Amino acid sequence: MGQLISLKCEKCGYEVNLGVGAGLTFNSLDTVLTLFDKPTQDKIKAAIEQYPRNFWYVSKEIGVCDKCGRISGVAVFKLNQENGQFIVYKAKCPCGAEVDIYDSEEVIEGKTKISCPPCGEPLEVTVNGHWD
Repeated sequence: MGQLISLKCEKCGYEVNLGVGAGLTFNSLDTVLTLFDKPTQDKIKAAIEQYPRNFWYVSKEIGVCDKCGRISGVAVFKLNQENGQFIVYKAKCPCGAEVDIYDSEEVIEGKTKISCPPCGEPLEVTVNGHWD
């Protein structure tokens, strides 16, 4: 089950609302693939072909764009390999650039802070509900 959160800056008023976590929608590979660009879709398919019996899952995490600074819910695909390590692919920002991923649970619990894109102050997190 996912969470609906808002990240808000008390100083400048910047606010973004995100859906993070995982839900039943992410159980279908066809649906999951639509969350990624074509090159990443191909990498995911190849990884699943290489490890067809291994566990995979997708969740939405908090992503901060390296280029435009946008904060968004970013799909992250993880496939367990035989050695216990994970193959990880992440979606990109809507602008097409790479993103830095923040664990949503750590952000919600206050263990990790995200800075406000316009002013740099720490954003406050509020959990507004859940989704599935």
